Amino acid sequence: MRLVKSILLLLFIVAIVTFTAQNMKIVSINFLNWHMEMPLSISSVLIYVLGAISGGIMFSTIKKPSAKSNDTDAVKVKKTEI
Repeated sequence: MRLVKSILLLLFIVAIVTFTAQNMKIVSINFLNWHMEMPLSISSVLIYVLGAISGGIMFSTIKKPSAKSNDTDAVKVKKTEI
């Protein structure tokens, strides 16, 4: 299993290096008054990371209230059993 994981990691790294080498064109990013120029590969990775962070934050805020409601449901069940 360790060999399979190592091979998959190596293939992933090769894919990232190939993507970076083939997408070195400079792109311009504008947001409100903010202006930045960077390679396409770097901007793609940056957007991916920001999306992962915002998705994780959204998932954690949605997940927390449902966990509390499950705890109160368990308490209600225990009270009715007694």
